[in-house]
Amino acid sequence: MPRYVAAPRIMLLTLPLEYTRQPSRYVSLDEELRMQQGFVEKLVQRVAGAAPDVVLVDKPVPGQVLEGLMRNRIAVIQSVKRGVIRAVARCTGAEIVTSMDKFSSYPRAGSCGALAVQTFEHRSLPEFRKSFVFLDGCIEALGGTIVLRGESFDKLDDIKQVVDLVVGLTYSVHLETALLTDEFALAVPGKYGPERASSAALSAAGDSGDGSAGSLALLALSEYDLVLSSSPSVRIPPPHVLVCMREKELAVRLISDKFNQMTAGRRDAPAAGDALAGGTGMLFVASRHQGAASANRMRQQYASELALHGSYIHEGRMFLHNNPDAVSLWDYQGIVVAYMLTCRKSGYRLCTAPQYHQIAFYTGTDIPLG
Repeated sequence: MPRYVAAPRIMLLTLPLEYTRQPSRYVSLDEELRMQQGFVEKLVQRVAGAAPDVVLVDKPVPGQVLEGLMRNRIAVIQSVKRGVIRAVARCTGAEIVTSMDKFSSYPRAGSCGALAVQTFEHRSLPEFRKSFVFLDGCIEALGGTIVLRGESFDKLDDIKQVVDLVVGLTYSVHLETALLTDEFALAVPGKYGPERASSAALSAAGDSGDGSAGSLALLALSEYDLVLSSSPSVRIPPPHVLVCMREKELAVRLISDKFNQMTAGRRDAPAAGDALAGGTGMLFVASRHQGAASANRMRQQYASELALHGSYIHEGRMFLHNNPDAVSLWDYQGIVVAYMLTCRKSGYRLCTAPQYHQIAFYTGTDIPLG
């Protein structure tokens, strides 16, 4: 195969390349070979009639078909993935031939500026070579390919994941801009930035004296202080359980400070009562009994309020325990919907219970808004 072809004519084939005999028909081996040879000659003749320079096939090519195409100086690239063939068809304008009948309508061949074959080696895989076919000079608006190479496979996997995310976000911004333009939308004045907690309980987070250094909720909420959506009008708030946990942490701190202040004042009360009593024993004993009862009621109230807020703090800690990973942009590249089946004849009665179904953006499960 030539390693460089200028302005090639490209044909794409996904049709069967071998003769398939009818299962209910009995023929001799010689007749079977003649029919196979006739099919190969007919296929090669029709492909050569379109005068392509390169043929891309989605299956392994039989030796007879390969030899026939080589005699007509037609280069063959076999075992190409269907997705790649569709991408080449879009970028080059080639029509995919799916059956022999398509040749009668003169399928359109694709074109590009040049076809080049390059072979690479990498230190991570000694004695291993991999060849790539580059189709240069296609219309940029129709698509393209990003080639990542040079680093280790682990690092390339991470880079590929980032590139996929950036491409999806960029395309999403392009679509959303077109949608808003079509709807004559106007930008609403305001700050379009990271989502920040607006709760009054969280406003004291910057105070170094509020016990924030050891706050699990505050540490977890800080991870949500970044842009999780490419849409400027979408705000993704942190989980409510964490916001509630932080509010209860601050409430517990306020209750503890108040209780400590009151108990500190109670410690000074006996000395003052003794001075006022002027040495009267009965008055001093009564004052001590009243102080002890009041302190017990105060401790019971303090314990009940701590228990009330502690349940929310426990739920927040369980959430963090079950979700130990940090907030990731990849966790928000999808939408969760309730999926159910209804029967129209029965007044849209549910046939199955609603189930959660996640639609990941720009994947095989994605669907257009229209």
